[in-house]
Amino acid sequence: MRALREDEKERLVNAGCRAQSWDTIQVTDDFYPDGYENVTFAGDVFLARQDVRIGSKVKNVRLENCEIGQNVKIEDVAEGIKGYHIERGCTLRHIGRMVYDEKELCGEGTEIAPLDETGSRSLLLHRGLTAQIAYLTVFARHNPSVSTQLSSIAEQYVAEHKLGKQARIASGTVIEFAGTLANVHIPEASTLSGVKRIERATLCHTSIGDNVIMEDVVTMPGSVITESCMLHRCFVGEGVRMDGGFSAHDTLIFANSHLSNGEASAALLGPHTVSMHRSTLLIGSSVSFFNAGSGTNQSNHHYRLGPMHYGVMGRGCKTASNAYLLWPAVIGSFTKVVGRVMTQPDTRHFPFSELIAEGNNTKLRPATLLASIGTLRDQDKWYWRDKRVHKESGDLIDYSAVPPSVVSEMYAGYNELRLLLEQRPEIERYNVRGAAIERADLLSGIDRYRGALVLFVANTLAQWCLGRTAALKALHANARQKQDALVYYDLFGISVSEADLTRLYKQLERKKVRNVDQLAEFFRQCDNQNRFLIPLATALLAQLFDGTTEQRLTACLTEALKVSERTEKEVLRDAAKEQSSRVQVAYGLLASDSGAAARELSLLKGNTDELPFIKQMRAQREEERCAMERLLS
Repeated sequence: MRALREDEKERLVNAGCRAQSWDTIQVTDDFYPDGYENVTFAGDVFLARQDVRIGSKVKNVRLENCEIGQNVKIEDVAEGIKGYHIERGCTLRHIGRMVYDEKELCGEGTEIAPLDETGSRSLLLHRGLTAQIAYLTVFARHNPSVSTQLSSIAEQYVAEHKLGKQARIASGTVIEFAGTLANVHIPEASTLSGVKRIERATLCHTSIGDNVIMEDVVTMPGSVITESCMLHRCFVGEGVRMDGGFSAHDTLIFANSHLSNGEASAALLGPHTVSMHRSTLLIGSSVSFFNAGSGTNQSNHHYRLGPMHYGVMGRGCKTASNAYLLWPAVIGSFTKVVGRVMTQPDTRHFPFSELIAEGNNTKLRPATLLASIGTLRDQDKWYWRDKRVHKESGDLIDYSAVPPSVVSEMYAGYNELRLLLEQRPEIERYNVRGAAIERADLLSGIDRYRGALVLFVANTLAQWCLGRTAALKALHANARQKQDALVYYDLFGISVSEADLTRLYKQLERKKVRNVDQLAEFFRQCDNQNRFLIPLATALLAQLFDGTTEQRLTACLTEALKVSERTEKEVLRDAAKEQSSRVQVAYGLLASDSGAAARELSLLKGNTDELPFIKQMRAQREEERCAMERLLS
């Protein structure tokens, strides 16, 4: 860099440029003044050459304490640009004002209050935040030493990434037709078009569109925010899309979520959260792989000590239209909630269930959705909707149909239902922590959970044993060593064993895990689900069957073959309901013969058995049964 020559100053003045002091302007050695027109310079300014032959130019703007990279296009910034390093190839035009004050935060370091709006589970926003780190930080408050260390790790990350005298606008960024941008840091190329106002934000490879308002926000690569959304104190993860005027405050939104039209308040929205409808409010909610029906609503305020309550819905839950939940409550994975649930249920041990409001009471039908074609479709679709940019370093997601954490839930539910039946075999209705289970549903739940567990064990061990020499001996040794491997937790996308979580707590207490990178590496190791499957399957084999290892395995495979055939038939019967006479009521409206409705439905939707998804499911089940039969023989 060098000072301006006299001839360069003269040419700049002739082009309508002016400066508080020409002595505080530095330029590159190859600087050429023709790339600047009607520019006011103030403070320390660093200028690069602009190639006017490719349309690069800086005009109609005030630059104060800025560094301008090569071949940028900057024009018509009404109130000027202050405190920015604008890198090579950026386009900034038709903007109200851009200002940076090093005393202010740029989103990172902002404290927000998810779940409990009174602030007991607050955390700091930063780019190192992932679904797993956030979940751990929010919920590991039972251990003060762990909580304190997690807070220190976040504070350290923020301190290490603190900006200096200038914020950065990364190379290739496009900002046009924007209102106010105050303390906006863009470390990865982003596109901002038509935004209304953004204050105190860090934007990483993000697309932001018309009339968006954001304050105290951090966004991650691949995210899209447009159509008049309003965000205050939020984190937006990889591959997230927000549109339709969605509004949120004090909310963490993780990978592949799609939010439109509704509202989120103090919510913890894990990967693949979907809310598409107006009049939908997610408040104090912890959800993942979630689908909100239209009009879904919750309450976190009992009008006593403030909005301190929250609810946890396990992986894969969904709500029917106009569903309502009074927090606090804990809902098991893959549960469908119907109606106004006011009883604050705890169904964490009952995945794949239906939770149905009946007046002031709540009915629980455990395990009914294990036979639902919709459940299988849900489990299949998420993988194809993955838009993460950094799959190894950001939010980690296990796309297994039934991950270890859900298997752990089913085993707990199976045991609890059996215990209820054993203790009160004569009654017709069982009350379980805010929900009632009819006797017939309890018996069905026991049967379905056992069937699902047996299938998991048989499929897992069939795949593992085939092709292994001395498989039974290895299996027997594994079973003796891993009898306690039955408890797993879902950390917003991956399963973590109780043993691993305890190990992490000890490392945090002893400050052996000191930074975000070490935390992320721990979760990456846990994301290798294959190392969990055999310990979990062998532990379940020992719990569900008696005898020697060979006898247990034989009994398991024999039962699994029957269960597989039975559940496939149940799922196909459920799928066939989509072509029943009740569904046909809206078809064949312009024909008078009785068979028109069925013909039209068949022409438009095809035969259920011929659907690609159904064919895939049947082929997979047949392959699994073949593997079991080979091992059994």
